[in-house]
Amino acid sequence: MNIRNKRIKWWQDWKNRTDTEELHALKRKYGWKTWRYMCNVPILFSGYQKWIYLNEQDIYKKNSEKSLVHFHIFLYATDKKTASGCLKSLSCQTYKRFHIYFSGTNEELVAKQIEVARAFPEDYLLMLDGEKEYLSPNALSMMAEMLQKRHYDMVYSDEDRMEENGRRCDPFFKPDWSPDTFEEFFYTGNLTAYRGIFWGRLLEHSGEKSNIEGEENLRAWIYRQLHRCDWDRRTVGHIPKVLCHWKGRYPLICAEQTLEVPGQEKVSVI
Repeated sequence: MNIRNKRIKWWQDWKNRTDTEELHALKRKYGWKTWRYMCNVPILFSGYQKWIYLNEQDIYKKNSEKSLVHFHIFLYATDKKTASGCLKSLSCQTYKRFHIYFSGTNEELVAKQIEVARAFPEDYLLMLDGEKEYLSPNALSMMAEMLQKRHYDMVYSDEDRMEENGRRCDPFFKPDWSPDTFEEFFYTGNLTAYRGIFWGRLLEHSGEKSNIEGEENLRAWIYRQLHRCDWDRRTVGHIPKVLCHWKGRYPLICAEQTLEVPGQEKVSVI
């Protein structure tokens, strides 16, 4: 009798958990295999984990279009060992047209960025924190697909946070280009690609191009450079996909704390 009651309770719990309009809608759209998987997802992880499963089933799919976009990735890390996680995510990229540069001193790396921007004005530069940033396998592929259709000066994506155990949480779904939001804080964030001709001119016009006080201040330094620009909505692209995973707490870069000269004059580098 006791065993029978346990079976009835188990069946009732399973029925209550699976007989929902949301799951039936998933079954109609994605099929019974997805429905069965979702029924077994623990309630604790039901929110963002379900979203990941439903929206990232094609992250290893290669871009069908033959894109000619090339990326130059500047990796800020003390050595390759500390950047092993980031390097592994780069080696898993489905898009292979990229070159990696490791940081020497900050001055040398900025000089290298200007050199690369001059040599390859139509290529794109990315600055990554090798110790804390991990890319989705389709990150560069999605960027190349967008940039092949239109040459933006800056392209950014959505992102989330990765805990120490590897579990992803706290997604940051960003708006399309918003000047007012950008004036308040560096919302474009971590995975952002800059067109070579744009980034090179920006650094050449900057009066503090070698003033980076350690890796911790990298995002603030980038924000100071970008904040000097008079942006046009047509030159900024947004990919509404979670392509970057930040390990640890988000580096919130606010204008009030970062900009040395509030209300500084904007410059055009287009």
